[in-house]
Amino acid sequence: MAKIKAVKPFKRVSLVKLLHELAPIAKPNYISHYIFQEGDGIIQKHFNDVCYARFLSNRHDKNYNKINTGIIKARVYLNQYSKHFKSKEEVFLYKKYIDWVVNSSPWKDAFLNGKSNYFKNGLSINCNQVHQYVAGAMTAIREPLEHHHQPKVFDTLVKKGISPELSHMISGICCGEFSIGKRGGGHDVFSARITTESVKDFKGMNHIYKDKKPLKEDSGSFYGIQDLFPLKGIRLETIISGYGEAVCEGWYKRNVIDWNNPELLNKLKEIDNA
Repeated sequence: MAKIKAVKPFKRVSLVKLLHELAPIAKPNYISHYIFQEGDGIIQKHFNDVCYARFLSNRHDKNYNKINTGIIKARVYLNQYSKHFKSKEEVFLYKKYIDWVVNSSPWKDAFLNGKSNYFKNGLSINCNQVHQYVAGAMTAIREPLEHHHQPKVFDTLVKKGISPELSHMISGICCGEFSIGKRGGGHDVFSARITTESVKDFKGMNHIYKDKKPLKEDSGSFYGIQDLFPLKGIRLETIISGYGEAVCEGWYKRNVIDWNNPELLNKLKEIDNA
C-alpha cells in the first residue's frame, strides 16, 4: 500500500499584527486595503489596491494553472473616510452606515469582530460563509467610498421610517443625494434591476447561489453578486422615478427625488411591509 503523503503544516500568522505593520503605508486615496491567508498557508497582501477583486481571485503557478485553496482568514483595513468625508456629519454618517452593515444588516454574518475598533484593527472576515455572500458584504462596505452620497441617503430614509434594508437598497441604486438613475463605476451590490420582490428576499437573505461553497474552500469571484436576489416584480428604480422630475434623457437620464414627498414615502412603506 502506498504511503499517504503528510500535509506539511504551515504557520498561522496574526493578521491583526500584520495589518498594524502595513497600516502606515495605507494611503487613504486608495479604495481597498486587505490581507488574507490561503488554505495552503500563503499570505496575500493587497494594500493600496483599486478594489477587492483580488480578494476572491485564484492565483496561478508558473504554467498559468489556477491554484484555489480557499481563504481561511482575512482582514480588511478601513482608513479612507478622511479622504472622502470632510465634515463631522459626513464622517458620522459614514461610520453609522458601516456599523449597520457590520453589526445589524443582512450582511452581518460575513464579519467576525462585531463592535470592536475595526477602524484600527480591520474587519475580520468570516471565511465559513459562502464566497458570494462575503463578496456582497465587502462590496456593501466599499460602496460609500465610490458613491459618497450613499450614507446620507441611507440615513435620510431610515429617519423617514423606511427599514434599513430597503434604505440600503435604494441608496445603492441612487446616483446622487436627490437623484436616481444609472450610476457607473465600480461594483455595486444592487443593480438597477432590483425589484419589489428583491426587497423581501434581501430582508430574508434568500440568496440565489450559483455555488454554495464557503470561502475557506473556494475563493471564486465577484461575478454574480448583483443576481443574488430574485429579480421578478416591478423595478424599484421605476417606482421611485415616477415620483421625481426627469432632468436628462437617454443613458444619462436622472430623476430628481424629494425624499419628503409623503406619497413616495407611503409607497416605500407599502413595499417595505409587503
